[in-house]
Amino acid sequence: MSKKKIYKFKKSLPISCLCSIYFNTKMEEFSLSLKSLLFQKYIPNQIIVVVDGPIKKNLEKYIEKLTKKNNLIRVIRFKKNQGLGKALNLGLKYCDNDIVARFDSDDINLKRRLEIQYKYLIENPEIDILGSYIEEFKIDENTIFSRLKKVPSSNKSIYKIMDFRNPLNHPSVIFKKKKILNCGSYISTQFFEDYHLWLRCRLKNLHFHNLKIPLVAMKREDSTTRRHGLNYAYCEFEFIKSCIKLNMISHKFIFFYLIRLLIRLIPKDILEYLFKFDFRRTNFSQNNKLTKYIKNLNIYTF
Repeated sequence: MSKKKIYKFKKSLPISCLCSIYFNTKMEEFSLSLKSLLFQKYIPNQIIVVVDGPIKKNLEKYIEKLTKKNNLIRVIRFKKNQGLGKALNLGLKYCDNDIVARFDSDDINLKRRLEIQYKYLIENPEIDILGSYIEEFKIDENTIFSRLKKVPSSNKSIYKIMDFRNPLNHPSVIFKKKKILNCGSYISTQFFEDYHLWLRCRLKNLHFHNLKIPLVAMKREDSTTRRHGLNYAYCEFEFIKSCIKLNMISHKFIFFYLIRLLIRLIPKDILEYLFKFDFRRTNFSQNNKLTKYIKNLNIYTF
C-alpha cells in the first residue's frame, strides 16, 4: 500500500504540542504518536520535542529526517539526561502559543483530540487546565485490548480528590502556558512531575476540568510495573515531604500516604489482583476500532 503524506491540506490550530523523549524511547512508538497528532482534520501549528540526553541512532536519524522536511517540529536538546520535569520545563519555554497540549511519545492521540479540547477551552474561557478520560491498551498476539480509565470531571471534584490521588491523565492534558508558568511550571519530582504541578495550580486557584470521553490511548502492559518497588516508594516519600512542606496537602492525610507507601512494596501479583477492584477502570476488552485506527495511522508518512 502506498504511503500518504500526512499533513497536506490540514487546518492548523494555535496550539503547541509538547513531549520529551530519551534513550528508551522507541522510534516506532514515537512515529505513531506524532502521526496521531497529524492524522487529523485540525492539527497543531507547533510541536516541541525535547531530546533528554543521548538517544538511539535510529531515533536520531528519524528526527533529523523530520526536521529537514518541515518546520512544524522543533527539537530542543539536553546533552545529558535531566529527567522529565526539567525536560518539560525547558520545552514549555519554547512553546509559541499560550495553549499547550501534552503528549507522550508512546501514546496515541485519538480522533479530533485537539479540535475537541481547543473548542471546549474557547467556549469555556474560565478553564485553565483541561484533561479527559483515556483508553489504556495492551497488545496480545497482534490483538488490541483496552479499558476505559475515568477521572473526576468538575473543578470541585478534582480539587477534592487531589488530596488522595492524581486527578488528571497527564498525556490528555491541554493548558494555558502563562497560568502554568505563574505556578512555577514543571520541576524535577521523579514520577510525580505532573501531580506536583497540579497541586501548585490548586494553590493558585486555577480552574480544572476533565472531559468524559477518551481522547488518548495509553499503552499499559502491566499496571503495577511503573508504580511499584523501593525506588518508586522513595520517590513518593520525597514527593509527600515536598507537598507537606509547601502546604499543598494537609497533615491529616499523612496516614493515608503512609499506607500508599506500604502498597508500593507488596508483591506484584497481589498488587495486580487489587487493581481489579479499581472502580476508575473498566475491564479489558477487544478494541477493533482502535486496531483499525492504528492500522490507518501506519499508512501515512511525513
